[in-house]
Amino acid sequence: MSAIVHRSKSTHPLSPSQKTFNRLKKKIETLQKKLQQEHQQLDLSLVFYQENIQPAQKKWFQVLSTFVKLAYEHYKKPKQLSAKEREILKDLMLDKINNIFSSTPLEEHEAEMRAIFEDLSGLKYQEMLSEGFNNMKHEIEDMFKENGVDVDLSHINLTENTEDIERQFFDAMLDAKQKMEELEEQEEEPVIKPKTKKQLQKEAKAQELEQLQQKGIGTIYKQLAKVFHPDLEPSPERKAEKEQLMKQLTSAYENNDLHTLLRLEMEWMNSSEEEAKAQSDELLKIYNSILKEQAATLQESIEMAFLHPKYILIQSYAAHPFFGVTFVLEMTYNELREDLHDCQNIVKSLQSPEGTKIIREIIREYRDT
Repeated sequence: MSAIVHRSKSTHPLSPSQKTFNRLKKKIETLQKKLQQEHQQLDLSLVFYQENIQPAQKKWFQVLSTFVKLAYEHYKKPKQLSAKEREILKDLMLDKINNIFSSTPLEEHEAEMRAIFEDLSGLKYQEMLSEGFNNMKHEIEDMFKENGVDVDLSHINLTENTEDIERQFFDAMLDAKQKMEELEEQEEEPVIKPKTKKQLQKEAKAQELEQLQQKGIGTIYKQLAKVFHPDLEPSPERKAEKEQLMKQLTSAYENNDLHTLLRLEMEWMNSSEEEAKAQSDELLKIYNSILKEQAATLQESIEMAFLHPKYILIQSYAAHPFFGVTFVLEMTYNELREDLHDCQNIVKSLQSPEGTKIIREIIREYRDT
């Protein structure tokens, strides 16, 4: 079955507008494929993170917690260590506990680790948590305030689970970013001067474009639905062809796919009489403006795809300026496995008769670094 293609049916060459339309069509098709590939890559990366890094991290923090508990046992035996060694060991344990608390959901903070923290630091766990959380919110609010944007994070509190807290922060940051961009646009606006005739004509054309965009998808769909409707076609071969075109048209309309609708319309116009093609040149210029905007939007969507809330777990890895998310995740996983293996060996050594000797070696290494 032959598909309608965008080509000239006569000896007349394509007009500049038609050439531009074809170029933009190819560009958008390429960008759409890139966006699809970007989401596929991010989806695979998310699966890799959930199936490999998350379990390894959980195991790592379990082993690290075991290390802190064993080190705490040595700390509670003053005769085994000097006062200086105990002070260094206390700093080391607090360092590891803060690492655990800052990297794991609040609901996974063990009661025993909280008690050890309170004993070593002299602070109440809940008070420390609330103070740190509030300080972080104030810092974010102040950062945006310096840029002229008021952000209120008071509605975010620690009574919610970690995922909800992160999502609320993400939404608030996006909202603040949008306000900052609006402020920048206002600052860039020139001083209003009387408009020239040329400017008024340009605005009129822009308004015409805007009106076309507003009704574009619905108008094009209705127009093409009449042309492509297979029931109105007596030729069996042509009817089958129109059935396929109608499926494409309906799918494009349901998916709000302006690019495909425009492509179908232009292919139809290109297959019709020369007079119709000649009359379409002005419309082509307007459509090309729409396609340019769509291309720019697609490019931005590709660059910002990792910021979708769906990928919140891997956003910090995907934001790396030099390496792809796959490389960063694999490197992180390999380093995590090495650290886990080393920590498991240390825990095993601390549980041996040589435990006191091992803890002294760890204290010396921590002091030196």
